[in-house]
Amino acid sequence: MQKIYIEADDATGFEVSENDWENFPWHELSEEIEVIRIKIENDLGITLEKDGNVQDASFIEELRILNQSSYWSSGVICITPDIALRFSNYGKLFTLYSLTDSLEKYPVQEIKSIVSEKGWSFIDAKELDRPYDGKNIELQKAGITWWIRFFDYL
Repeated sequence: MQKIYIEADDATGFEVSENDWENFPWHELSEEIEVIRIKIENDLGITLEKDGNVQDASFIEELRILNQSSYWSSGVICITPDIALRFSNYGKLFTLYSLTDSLEKYPVQEIKSIVSEKGWSFIDAKELDRPYDGKNIELQKAGITWWIRFFDYL
């Protein structure tokens, strides 16, 4: 996996490669992710919520099914996905995760296949929970993980 990480990584970018928002293909990637969402919903009968508000992050979008406990707790919205797909701003990488240990309730292999068929490479979320040792020296100094590098808010 280290090879995939290094190939997708960038020595100067934080949220996007080379911090070049002007040339980042946001619209094209968003359209691809929407096609993926529709295909998963149509083929697998799963309704996915699109985050649509990702900012200041190393990923472009999250598709998810929220656990019922997510909605209201003491008047505060808490986002707790049973299953979520995150799409990185780097290297067309994607991952699946759950904050409720509910992945086994969903057709994970079929979801991964659909997304992979659209040209995205799957990265196991568990493998990302280790120190970042990539190309970006500033991020190394910050002591982040590979999860933060590719799939989290910065």
